[in-house]
Amino acid sequence: MEDQMRIICAKCGAALVPDGENKIYRCNYCGVAYGSSVLFDEKAVNKARKSLEDGEFIEADVRYTCVLMRNPQDPEALRGRILCAGKWKNFEGIEASAGFSSVRLKNIRERIEDAIYKADEDDKDYFRKIQKFIDWLEKVCEDETRLKPVVEKFKEFVNRRGYIPGVDAYSPAAVDHTRSGLEEDIKNLQLQRDADKEEMNAACREILNEESLRGYQAL
Repeated sequence: MEDQMRIICAKCGAALVPDGENKIYRCNYCGVAYGSSVLFDEKAVNKARKSLEDGEFIEADVRYTCVLMRNPQDPEALRGRILCAGKWKNFEGIEASAGFSSVRLKNIRERIEDAIYKADEDDKDYFRKIQKFIDWLEKVCEDETRLKPVVEKFKEFVNRRGYIPGVDAYSPAAVDHTRSGLEEDIKNLQLQRDADKEEMNAACREILNEESLRGYQAL
């Protein structure tokens, strides 16, 4: 049974060749090898779910990867690897922040694109919804990045009680003008961030509604 199944290398996409003597499957193209006991673990999906639930993202990622080597179109495993890349247990309550890792974001996007490419036609729209959510998440992160230094500048201004380097400290007009300008900048940036966050949350609700139909929220 195992020898008849086509196993795809998760690293390069080539077919793995069984090595019965060593009880492993080896990729003759890139050289990686996987143990048969891991590849054919009938409880791999359940173990991956448990690892994800416990926040053991590396362990979950390995198990989901093994599932995909046997079935590259498995939607739950494709979803699981996206969550592992984001270090998220699920898509609910994800927060955008200034300085969100660009490397992590790149990995998430690569896995979403891979999922859209590999998934069955009936599943592609679900992964496009995840892609839409990530687009808005990135936008909100950018908003937070722009807002943060302006807020810090305002705090510094307040802590210095209106002192502006290079400007007469006793010029009330200059102090008021600077304060008003900073407050207006903060207000406008916050409005933009909040509007984008609404779009992000709406995109997240689309994902959660889809997952409710699929039963993922009950996992």
